[in-house]
Amino acid sequence: MKLHKRTRTGGAWITAVVCGILLGTRIGLCVEPTATNGPRLVCDAPEFDYGRVVNTQEVEHTFLLRNTGDVEAVIGRIHSGCGCTRTQASATTIPPGGTGTVSVVINLRGRSGERDINVFVNSNDPVNPICSLRCRGTTYFSDQDRVTGLGIEAVPIAQSGADEPVVAGITVIPPGVVLVESDAGRFPARYVMVRAAGQQPFRVLSIATEGVEDLVKIHQTGTSWVILRVGPLTARPAWKTATIRLTTDRPGFETISIQVILKILPS
Repeated sequence: MKLHKRTRTGGAWITAVVCGILLGTRIGLCVEPTATNGPRLVCDAPEFDYGRVVNTQEVEHTFLLRNTGDVEAVIGRIHSGCGCTRTQASATTIPPGGTGTVSVVINLRGRSGERDINVFVNSNDPVNPICSLRCRGTTYFSDQDRVTGLGIEAVPIAQSGADEPVVAGITVIPPGVVLVESDAGRFPARYVMVRAAGQQPFRVLSIATEGVEDLVKIHQTGTSWVILRVGPLTARPAWKTATIRLTTDRPGFETISIQVILKILPS
């Protein structure tokens, strides 16, 4: 069965609704109609609340449709009010007394806040030719997404050097920083996240870089994490490696070291 993906913009959908009103087209939730003559498309649960979901996930839901009429229902175009949505119908026709499904997949990556997404099912139902299915919920950013958005390799490694993600304590992502020289002779900034396991609160008390000034600054902070910006460098420095040392109020992790390495282009 072919997947449908929305191509209309929000403005185009508003225009379609206005035109539908002017032309007498009816749009509504797929609820039980009063009459049964002809095809009648019904969804007993036309609304789905997916709750509060982190924005690194996809949400999937399947709506069950019934034809309570006495004529075969023909499913036409299925489209959504959001380009983040994919839809798929189990069949293009539903016989009288039969059932079919519409599966909805919502890609929430990079989105945040409350969302109310409508999926519109066109059919030959003369009473409700365009029925609406609704998905709603709240999407929030995770610390991991903040890291990904800054281009940080999202592989948590224990500061102690172990090759497994830490269970307790503090994680540095990535465990070291490589500043790569560009063709223009500059070294673009890189970002590092320092995060407490279990979202436990902690504070960075001080930051120092041995032998190098103005190399690192705090970029963003949260109650259980901090993002450091390392660089940029506008010219090739004399040093090849440096060490950033953080002091924190986290017991057992009072001092954290992060190595910085320069990757210089061949002459």
